[in-house]
Amino acid sequence: MRKYVQPGDHVRFTNAGLAAIAHDEVIAYGHRLAVAVGDIAVGATGELRLEGVMRLPKVSGAVFAAGERLTWNNTLKALDDSMAVVGPYDIPNAAIAVEAGTNGQTTCIAVLSGGWFPDRVGTINAFDYDVDPTGVNDSAAALNAAILDAIAEKRRLFVPPGIYGLNSPLAVAVGLYQSVEICGASGAGTVPESIATAWRPGTVFVAGFTDKPAIYTNTSRGVVMRDFAVLGGNTKPTEYFDPTDTQADYVGAESRSTRYSPYCGIAIDPLNVATPADGGYPGMTYSQNVGAGSSHTVLDNVFIRGFVVGIAHACSGAQQNADHVKMRRVRIMRCDTGLAVGHAQAKISSFRDGSITQCREGFNGLSYGAQQGVPPVFSETEFGYVYRLFACSNAFGPLTLDNCFAESFRTFGQASVGASTARSPVRVRGGSYKLRTAWTTTKLLPPLLLESNGPTKFDSVPLTCDVAMEAWNFAGGTPTPTVLEGCTLTGRGDANFPPLIGITDTFNQGVVRINDVYIQPTAGSAFRMSDILERNFAASAIGVSGRLHATPHQRSAFGGAAQYQYVPGDADSNASIGGCSAHSLNVNDMTFTTTSATSVAVGDVFLWQMKAQGYSAVKFLVPALKVTGIVGNDVTCSYLFDSSQYDTVANYAPASMQVAIREWAPTQSLTGDTSSGSPTLSNVSPTTILKNGDVVVGAGIPAFTRVVSGGGTATITLSKNATATATGVAMYYGRLHTPTTSAAF
Repeated sequence: MRKYVQPGDHVRFTNAGLAAIAHDEVIAYGHRLAVAVGDIAVGATGELRLEGVMRLPKVSGAVFAAGERLTWNNTLKALDDSMAVVGPYDIPNAAIAVEAGTNGQTTCIAVLSGGWFPDRVGTINAFDYDVDPTGVNDSAAALNAAILDAIAEKRRLFVPPGIYGLNSPLAVAVGLYQSVEICGASGAGTVPESIATAWRPGTVFVAGFTDKPAIYTNTSRGVVMRDFAVLGGNTKPTEYFDPTDTQADYVGAESRSTRYSPYCGIAIDPLNVATPADGGYPGMTYSQNVGAGSSHTVLDNVFIRGFVVGIAHACSGAQQNADHVKMRRVRIMRCDTGLAVGHAQAKISSFRDGSITQCREGFNGLSYGAQQGVPPVFSETEFGYVYRLFACSNAFGPLTLDNCFAESFRTFGQASVGASTARSPVRVRGGSYKLRTAWTTTKLLPPLLLESNGPTKFDSVPLTCDVAMEAWNFAGGTPTPTVLEGCTLTGRGDANFPPLIGITDTFNQGVVRINDVYIQPTAGSAFRMSDILERNFAASAIGVSGRLHATPHQRSAFGGAAQYQYVPGDADSNASIGGCSAHSLNVNDMTFTTTSATSVAVGDVFLWQMKAQGYSAVKFLVPALKVTGIVGNDVTCSYLFDSSQYDTVANYAPASMQVAIREWAPTQSLTGDTSSGSPTLSNVSPTTILKNGDVVVGAGIPAFTRVVSGGGTATITLSKNATATATGVAMYYGRLHTPTTSAAF
């Protein structure tokens, strides 16, 4: 059978309209532009030219460059530039400019092109289903009819640019293992607050309800949704404000926020279960394909704004499939939770090249559905103006942030909720993370940067904050360490008093390993901290003023050709200060009284029990109070973190308080003279090593004696009187030992 019919540059056309078509008149020929070769009377048949470079009518105010795609304005019967508003019968991409168009011209030289999808015979156009692209009338029924046809005919559905009001959800492939592709004109660009006719919106779906998903798919296979925006009616949050951990700040009273059926932009598998305990989505039919779940869903170039949950993935309470969800170039904005996952079978998913902004939390695997959500792999994702990045449990799966960027956030959040024995890893690699305390008002950060029971690694990550960080608190349980390797942290002070990293007294002390971490202090040059200091860093690491600033888990250091083993001054990274009472958590400070005031120094950081953070069940004891004044036995401390997060004295008022010890050791001989019954240490040599606040160990010096004043000089005042008189007393806290070469076992 011969398949060739004729060349494609001309077609025969019967004029079924109400007016004659003149020679060289430009007309809309379906979804593309054509030019009449001769006059065509009403009812007559003539020829249309579909190809070629022509001089065509132009909208007078249109301005465009050569090569720009042009839109045919079917009302003005002229070509407009690519940024023009597209009406329901206009033809985007109708022609390509051959020459630039300027303001005032009424004709232009352009080559005819195919309009939308000229070669995609497998495409259904939503305009053929009487949709309303102005947003005035409901388009849900028409779009759902188009979706059913696309599924039945195995064709994709194209929804042209426009604003489409939805009075009910769009049901995208809800039959068992159904598949379909839905695409719009554009999606991931930010949609203005007020959608006006003077702005070209791309394809925008606007939900006219606040108790159901705007779009959902149920037990499907290979569904693709791309190139559109979906807007909800959640009236909170407003534009950029201080992130909080209060859900009411992010969920308007009109919006449904229940466990199994939250108001959301896109839901995956919301109905594959019997009606859930929260009653389910109103008016939607449950028990659809119970025991099955979706797989290989793709969301690409989608913008979601104004819901309780941006994407609710497997939140029905069922635990079947819902795996292999690929979210690419997805932007979620102004929701309580950006992405929620309900169960552990919703695995092997990814969120890439997108963003989650102005939400209380980026990812939640603890609050919805079976509350066992596995996070997707986040890569090249931006988080901004969120309180926490994630809330999940590594009892159900690992968490990966790969080359992501976060700014203006309060905390990473949690990857565990207690002493779970199941400990999947957490990995944060590359990218950049910028904590922020000040927006419209200054509010200190929550006390935990991260809670994780699993092996956790920050690899080549810069961690910065807009205020000096006294303590970076990573909390978790042994024997699963948190490792910081090749990272940069901002912090207080200088090389002699680096910030505290990973100090806690809860959960048998979570272990933090520090390898090649650089501290950028609030003043002065950056310096290096590492559990093992290698030879090539000897000058900057071990030779700073004759002292080593040690980590809580310091193991060894090199000085030139010599290798040293570090022996800490105490088995614990904290010291106990006894005789404490009269604890008071005030509005601006915390005060207490101690009979051991001589063991306390201004600048010390005390540990305090904090309230359980987020969804956690554990109250961690972390560095949280900095001593600002000592008068007699009365000690005043400032808060390092949000004061509302400190546990009350009714729950925690210890007679012995823990103070974090800053490890140090001399890297050369350090001596001084003691006098029995006197706190004065004289003839200190060299003078550059001891600093105010140091804990000092030496013959005739009582346990836990501090340098009160005179640090950096030859005469030092100690916190306790010496018990002996001697000259040339060796002084230290931690010590560097030359390793023995004899066998230990």
